[in-house]
Amino acid sequence: MIRTPILTTTAGLVAGLAVLILMSSSPAAGGAQFSSWEVESYPAVSGLPSGTWVIGADEVSVTQIADGQPSVFLSPFDARNHVIEGRMRVNDGDDDFFGFVVGFEEGDSTNPAADFLLIDWKRATQTHDFGDPSCTLGTTADVGMAISHVLGVPTADELWGHANEDAPCSDLNNGVKELARAPVLGNSGWTPNNNYFFRVETTSDRVRVYVNNSLQIDHAATIPAGSFGFYVFSQSAVAFTDVTVTQSVTPSPDPTPPPATPTPEPIHTPSPTPEPDPTTNDCDADINGDGAVTAKDVAAAAKAQPSSPGDRRWNPAADVNHDGEVDHHDVLLVVWFRGTTCSV
Repeated sequence: MIRTPILTTTAGLVAGLAVLILMSSSPAAGGAQFSSWEVESYPAVSGLPSGTWVIGADEVSVTQIADGQPSVFLSPFDARNHVIEGRMRVNDGDDDFFGFVVGFEEGDSTNPAADFLLIDWKRATQTHDFGDPSCTLGTTADVGMAISHVLGVPTADELWGHANEDAPCSDLNNGVKELARAPVLGNSGWTPNNNYFFRVETTSDRVRVYVNNSLQIDHAATIPAGSFGFYVFSQSAVAFTDVTVTQSVTPSPDPTPPPATPTPEPIHTPSPTPEPDPTTNDCDADINGDGAVTAKDVAAAAKAQPSSPGDRRWNPAADVNHDGEVDHHDVLLVVWFRGTTCSV
């Protein structure tokens, strides 16, 4: 298990840092207050780093920026009898997983008695063998959204393909069993740079997941005790924004059948207020001027905020949107451009 407590720092990304808070005012009323959430990553997967979750200054937005091993951003509350809603978006052209966990307890990434539900969404079908330290065979991850039951400590291959293999490093008490595919999105992948409204409703015996107001997951069974969390596997630039959490013991009434295709919300590129200079581009986000937008630039922007000309921490190169100050909007813009090269 790799578990790092949230650090209230703006010192930048350092080795092993899993969560970075962008300091600002107190959380928005009714918001998720992500400063009290924690990160837990599964044991190292060959070639993949731990998850790195960047919390927005409003504490109701979080972005996972690493193309890394399975990682969970875990709430401090029991998942049951809650409604969690907000927006989710991938600002990257990769094609892997993001979603939610329900009933995940602290330490479950290394707990042989783990028992939780996984709802994940894959952009495209892909077969992969993660190799050492996984001794299981490679598996195929199918395009679309599904709900699965996770037991024990599955290997990366088993999480990838929703599989339960009998192997020396993972017997049949450790694995993933797919329970159902979403009725509409079960065979459809997510689209990069699109906003999707999500709503997760839970009781003690049911979990429902809506995407753009279309019911995609409706699982009726005893819900395991444990927390709610966001989940990402091998996918960078996954943003969960405007997240609210409310307690509720009354599930929504049985919904009408979902439409043939959920209508995506209009594409919205996160923008600061006031609007950024229309000339803002990837070169503006290349704070250190090395020709590429990387985690170093994210750290430089975080270190410089909040500031304005004359402040000790002021760095004019970190004023990505050219509004005369460095704040969390500039950091988020660097996150959006991360992975690009300076083209001007």
